[in-house]
Amino acid sequence: MKYLNFLFSLLIVMSAACNRDKDDDIGIEVPVGDSIMDALAEKDLTLKNGASIYSDSTGNEYHTMVFDIDHQHHVYKMTLEQGKKYRFAVIGQSSYMLDVSLLQTSTDTLFKGEIANLVGTEKNQIYWTAKETDIYYLSAEFAYDINFHTYTNRLIFEEITEFNLSAYGLNLRCSGDWSVNPNGNLSLVLHQTGTYKWAQVIHDTYNYRFSYDITQASGYPNNYFGADCYASQHINYGENIPASGYVFDVKGPAEWRATDWHPDGSISFDYGFLNQNIHAGVGIWHNMVVETIADSLAFWLDGDQYANRRNYMSFDNGLYILVYDSKQDTMLFRNLKFE
Repeated sequence: MKYLNFLFSLLIVMSAACNRDKDDDIGIEVPVGDSIMDALAEKDLTLKNGASIYSDSTGNEYHTMVFDIDHQHHVYKMTLEQGKKYRFAVIGQSSYMLDVSLLQTSTDTLFKGEIANLVGTEKNQIYWTAKETDIYYLSAEFAYDINFHTYTNRLIFEEITEFNLSAYGLNLRCSGDWSVNPNGNLSLVLHQTGTYKWAQVIHDTYNYRFSYDITQASGYPNNYFGADCYASQHINYGENIPASGYVFDVKGPAEWRATDWHPDGSISFDYGFLNQNIHAGVGIWHNMVVETIADSLAFWLDGDQYANRRNYMSFDNGLYILVYDSKQDTMLFRNLKFE
């Protein structure tokens, strides 16, 4: 009888081991990892508290990848949640020379990195929606003869799951670290991710006037900020921006830019200088306006009109607040008005 009891106990233990990736009570996947990839992983990255960016055990969200004759392969480990969207990006002038892969095990490659540099920052990146909650690995390997050179890249992991938010009586669909702060201002925390962050104003009209005031918490005002109108509901994940639309944005202290994102995937630019420089720092606010009438649209900053267009491509009616995340900072918005 003791022998039978021992066998029965052994069977229970073996059954539990075979099903160690399941929670027996509620059936939730429990990540278990891959021993080969675990041995190669140099960092285990997790979502930074209160942010969409992944950081290491010390809270550092800036990960430098150095490739030289002795370091030609880097592996990182993280847990992704079922149904959530993620972006993995290696940013730098040598990123096109890398073989970037998202893996679930050492033998299971889920997706390969793709090169994107539409707005001037070269990136080898992956956009991925997790099909299950599990441990995943990002592998970046130098694919060419390194010839005793040294190449440095920035590595970014971030969650880009879209969510809804209300501010100043408007309903917003957001991508990025948007929130409403205790003062009631709309806030966007930036992490130098080299891509756009946006908040879509949900509406159903083609003729409107939309405006907001903007300031930033600190630093030189060199994050592009602006608006995208007559824009597509579909997002181009190469730059995390609506796939088509008319964009007007400003880069401090003195530049403006008007960009037409065409439905065929091409883009065209106009550039100019502001009538007066914009300034940085909390409490120095600037007013952005976009107005659409019939098939015409125009953009203003601080009361001066800088660009106008005809809606000759018959785009959709999407309206977005856009910020290009080129450096760490916090952008604050107030007085959002849709009329």
